[in-house]
Amino acid sequence: MFDMTKIGLNIARLRKESGMTQMELADRLGISYQAVSSWERGTTMPDISKLPLLADSFGVSIDEILNGGRGSELVRKIVAGPVEETLKEGEVSVEEFQELAPLLPAKQADAVFGRTEQPVSLSELVALAPFVSEKVLGECALKAFGQVDLSELVSLAPFLEEAAVDELALRGYSDSGVSGMTALAPFMSRKGLDTIVARLSGGSASPAELMSLAPFMSRENLNSLALRTEGEPLSTGELMSLAPFLDSDVVGRLASRALENSDLKGLAALAPFMDGGRLDSLARSMVAGRKTPPAAPEPAAEPQEHPASEAAAEVPSAAEERDGFAAPAAPPARPATPFAPVAPSPSAPVAPPYADEDRAPDAERFGEPAAPRGDGHSSFADPRR
Repeated sequence: MFDMTKIGLNIARLRKESGMTQMELADRLGISYQAVSSWERGTTMPDISKLPLLADSFGVSIDEILNGGRGSELVRKIVAGPVEETLKEGEVSVEEFQELAPLLPAKQADAVFGRTEQPVSLSELVALAPFVSEKVLGECALKAFGQVDLSELVSLAPFLEEAAVDELALRGYSDSGVSGMTALAPFMSRKGLDTIVARLSGGSASPAELMSLAPFMSRENLNSLALRTEGEPLSTGELMSLAPFLDSDVVGRLASRALENSDLKGLAALAPFMDGGRLDSLARSMVAGRKTPPAAPEPAAEPQEHPASEAAAEVPSAAEERDGFAAPAAPPARPATPFAPVAPSPSAPVAPPYADEDRAPDAERFGEPAAPRGDGHSSFADPRR
């Protein structure tokens, strides 16, 4: 409906014919010159509220700026007065609204959307959703659809109010199962989600389903479903994932089922989410289950007897008998430790063949042979003789 490149060229041509710079035109419109430059390059289009001012600045009609056509006619009607008076119901098609929507302020977009042919598919609503308020979009969705496929509703849910998502989910939840609510849960109210989960689960749900919905459900209903988990008890890992969303007494009751008698590490991980009384009870029972009977002490080694030394110590000496008292017993003699002769090392120096080692070097220094000292006297001649 609108060719932004042609509209940009028209704005640039009309500005130049009027003898204005981008800065001067921007000052007249109360915008930045970058916005004018963006229009002329065909990157964006002027807001619909600026079109009358732009036409007055150039002395032309809105049709000439927008290059005529069906779009120009709709814009002229929207600018002329209240949409409820200038547009007939159903006068604007979905495709035309998609092109007009970027030019319209939020209130005008809602008003024009009310005159739009009602969309017939969720994909059309998703395309229009960024330009319409949550309230108007929800009303349109509730009117248009009797039963909704939840997988399609997920793409529209971010643009709807919680009440509208709850109502649409109630219409289409029957075939989804509890796991099918996971993607939609962040956009629903707690009450609406609890209602659907209770109907789908029949009072019980699998641990995997509970873990995916736990952040979005009310604590009361989550406690009830967690205590009714079917089959085997929750594993330690599953209980750790659910614990932040459960009451402390419920965590304690589930922990007594899930933890083995020796799983003190698992109990330590769950401790912040349990009440003190149950935590103490579980910890004591686990510690008691780990205790084993103490090992019997080894018998002490008996001291060795030394009969010979004791007998010798008991016999008093003659002096002791004479003096009338006994001397203290002597300690037992230690057995002699044999020492093996140590062979000289090959690298050890060989002793000189002199008996008098102190004098031998001196004798050699003076050129006199040194004889072994066998009688304790020096072999040097006594000069006094």
